[in-house]
Amino acid sequence: MEVALTQSAHQADVSELQIQLPKQLVARFSTLQKACLAATFETGPPPGKCASTAKVGTVSVTTPVLPGKLTGTAWFVSHGAEAFPDLDLVVTGDGVEVVLVGHTHIAHSSITTSTYESLPDVPITNVTVKLPVGSNSALADNGRLCNASLLAPTTIIAQSGAKITANTKVAVSGCSVELVSHKQRGKRLVLKVWTPEAGRISVKAPGLRTKYVRVSKSRQIKISVPLSSRALAAMHSRKKLKLRVGFTPKKGKNYSAAKLALR
Repeated sequence: MEVALTQSAHQADVSELQIQLPKQLVARFSTLQKACLAATFETGPPPGKCASTAKVGTVSVTTPVLPGKLTGTAWFVSHGAEAFPDLDLVVTGDGVEVVLVGHTHIAHSSITTSTYESLPDVPITNVTVKLPVGSNSALADNGRLCNASLLAPTTIIAQSGAKITANTKVAVSGCSVELVSHKQRGKRLVLKVWTPEAGRISVKAPGLRTKYVRVSKSRQIKISVPLSSRALAAMHSRKKLKLRVGFTPKKGKNYSAAKLALR
């Protein structure tokens, strides 16, 4: 999972940030139980001698007051029975080290909220937090993630006291192409296909000329495919027409495909 927050030039510096995760993403309790003890985290430069199992992600911060990015890691830090483990961000760069303490609250409905208070009074251009999937991930899925609108209600309070609220879009990587629906209309097959990112869709089936469609971003698209006489004959005789919808991303090698057997 990736969450990115940006700030335009000439806006007031941020004092406090609160972000509530969508209901489809819940804290993974097996990972919370591996949180580093605060006493260990605070020995020496954070994260002290914390075990790697408490590390749950990476973070990068861009600020105009420094020539380069601040980069680092995200950690679960436990304060015993006092509260839920914090999600602390440790970033370094250009001789600067900053620890951003995120107080975590998990409601009875499993909705997780992180609050970062008393942030440094400096302009921030961008903050990106990546929490990868896996057995030791910070979050687990609680419903559909791909081809879903994942919005995180966010509250930002400026150093001046001004407050704004917004819905931050949560990006999920590693999704596959999805064949949402299909319908035959005369001698054409109309498909609704969802793609996870920019790239090229291919529609293939025996007896059909392969059709290619390019998309510039993650979206749902309607594709009309002409059915050949051979394909129509196979469908009318109750034989299966094996259709394959493939997707090749514009960048990377995350090729995926969806298959459908039509009668």
